Amino acid sequence: MRLSESYDTVKEAFDAVAGVLSADRVGVRIAPYRRFNDMNPDSKVEETFLYLADELTRGAAFTSTSLAGDSSKAAPPAVPEAFLANLRTASARTVMLTGGLTQAIAEQLLAENSADLFAFGTLLISNPDLP
Repeated sequence: MRLSESYDTVKEAFDAVAGVLSADRVGVRIAPYRRFNDMNPDSKVEETFLYLADELTRGAAFTSTSLAGDSSKAAPPAVPEAFLANLRTASARTVMLTGGLTQAIAEQLLAENSADLFAFGTLLISNPDLP
């Protein structure tokens, strides 16, 4: 499958869901730096995911991305700051970040206007006082 076919498949899936629910009720989840098991890194990661963010978020309610690079353990954020800045520019609407966040990291990213929302799944389960 060529890369352009992958784009088309993702866009078709988004359009199908948005056609039923309306685009402003659909979120887009991308995980450009996330690795699982023996996945190889994408050599065109920024080109691929920024294109998708631009194409899919024009009407989507939000774009969500994981900052963590390794899904097998709690790892510090692996997403380059430049990618976050470019994602913010490419995403026309709300940006949500997940993965490897602490309260301090989320507050810093919020102050830098890198995102609007933050998710703390694993940390919240083990630390109910986090909010």
